[in-house]
Amino acid sequence: MADKFGNEAIADTYRKVKAEWKDNYKHWTELCLVLNHKIWQWHERDNQKATLYDRRMARRAAGVLLSNNGLKQSVGRCEVSHYKLKTMTAQEKIQKVTEISQSKGWSISVDDKNKSNIQFDFQRYTNYGQDFNFSAEMKCEDIDTLIADMEQYFEGFDPDYEAYLWIGNDGHGKNGAPYHIKDIVSDMEEAEKQIHDLLEALETEFI
Repeated sequence: MADKFGNEAIADTYRKVKAEWKDNYKHWTELCLVLNHKIWQWHERDNQKATLYDRRMARRAAGVLLSNNGLKQSVGRCEVSHYKLKTMTAQEKIQKVTEISQSKGWSISVDDKNKSNIQFDFQRYTNYGQDFNFSAEMKCEDIDTLIADMEQYFEGFDPDYEAYLWIGNDGHGKNGAPYHIKDIVSDMEEAEKQIHDLLEALETEFI
């Protein structure tokens, strides 16, 4: 059904399903089958749509299924990614993430002292001058884990709640936030869009 309304509707449907189903592995198993059929259905007719089903859904759904069904073997060490050959070194991945982030207007700092858990800090100023930032981790030098962590942050980002944090007791902006609530909300919605654009650029490059 979401196919008729475009790629954003497809992605939104997946986000809602993910939030509702959580760890119901039976539902996720059926979804994996459906998504793989969708990839086959669209791969010649609409490659962008097929890539969306593959990149943002089938791989993530399979990861959720494997994790929830106890099929990944970690045993205190790094899990092997089933979805992408690791042809780049960790430093090459860090450099590419940095380049893409900067091209999208983000500043980025990386803590790579622990190679099994590399932290990326993303920062930029909103239209109203808020110093906005968030962090994500790349585990075991696997870029898929960084993208998955960013996707989780994006899906949990609530512009209304973020705006609420900047509203004072008088019902207006505090600590340098815009005076009117509508402007604070608008600023947080813009921040959400910037996160989405960054995530989409990284997915296009790596997955």
